[in-house]
Amino acid sequence: MKVNADEVRVNCNTCGKDDKRHINRITAIPDNRIIILGAVIGVLATTILIGYLGFTAVFTFSIPIFVWKYESEQAHKFNSFALRRK
Repeated sequence: MKVNADEVRVNCNTCGKDDKRHINRITAIPDNRIIILGAVIGVLATTILIGYLGFTAVFTFSIPIFVWKYESEQAHKFNSFALRRK
């Protein structure tokens, strides 16, 4: 829902109020719940596969780390982008 070229209408999560905010004031944060869930699944997969694949199964634990790194980089890129104010 655009208001004009430099502002967007956002809904506050705590109070439910609609407000206009400048695009530069909107920030991104990675969702850590997904990362924690991935780490738990990675630990379980590593413990199950360690008997079948040996040390190679340890790499299944590194997948959530790569996902966390990717999400952090994407959030940083989004937050570092800014428009000039008129």
